[in-house]
Amino acid sequence: LERVYFPVSLTKVTAFGGTYTYNCGVQSEFIVAEGNPVLYTDNGCLYKNESNKITLIGYPSAREATSLVISNIDAVAEGIFCASTNLKEVKILGTETRPITIEGGSLFRNSKQIKTVTLNEYVKINNASYFFQWCTSLDSINISNGATTSWYQSFDGASALTEFTLSKDIAWVFCYAFQGTYALEKLKYDSSNAGIEYNSFGTEYYPRFDLVIGNNVDRLNETPNSNRGFSTVASRAESVKFEGDNQITIDSGALKGAGAPLDELSGTVWVDTQGIVYLYDNTTKNAEVVYVSPGITNIVIPKEITPESGVTC
Repeated sequence: LERVYFPVSLTKVTAFGGTYTYNCGVQSEFIVAEGNPVLYTDNGCLYKNESNKITLIGYPSAREATSLVISNIDAVAEGIFCASTNLKEVKILGTETRPITIEGGSLFRNSKQIKTVTLNEYVKINNASYFFQWCTSLDSINISNGATTSWYQSFDGASALTEFTLSKDIAWVFCYAFQGTYALEKLKYDSSNAGIEYNSFGTEYYPRFDLVIGNNVDRLNETPNSNRGFSTVASRAESVKFEGDNQITIDSGALKGAGAPLDELSGTVWVDTQGIVYLYDNTTKNAEVVYVSPGITNIVIPKEITPESGVTC
């Protein structure tokens, strides 16, 4: 399937290409008949304009261009870049007055050449399932806070990915989200309080990575007998670094597998700007240093600390 022709009478199209034509070979061109009131092409891509809402609904998987910038539209349909053969870089850039919604999952699934994807703060993902699955060249992702609330098999098989941030608005990391990310070297966990399923990284030993716990974290969640908890992340950490200032509630067992002294750490802790972690008691107003993040060259232990709870210890 090399070319697809849309006559004047055909106006009801949800999406075309990607997951919808996965077994149809490659497409190099969309042709829309002159006078079609809804569909049109621009720069090789297929769009629809319904009630002044413009949606990108088709991308030719064999299009020769290696980069694409998407802006000045309202939505991107599900799975349209799936199995693209040449695309290496995509930027989706909404604006405050015209945000862009990605309407479904599998957007880049099995796009073997894709290396860099940027979604700015005015892009919202309705469904991030299988988003980058089997994108074996993907090594750079820039996704702003609030783009999505969950990941499900989203990076499964993204074997070149070396670094990723779970942003503050992420609520769920579901099964196999990071399975097969063998090259992952650094994971920054910056979610305020995400539920993380135990098989989020699959069942293999790898990936192993340096873990950074960001200053947007409110709680490290561990729910016994529920098959979910932060320990699935902590147990894969080669090192753990905390960012401050920040107050964190750590559930019992959430840091299990991270090594001493973090294995048994639970309760409410305060992290200062150096990355030093203090366990404190609001009643006795006593505090103790329980962990020092790696990489601090000049450690300064203050006389007192004032966590977010407002008590000076």
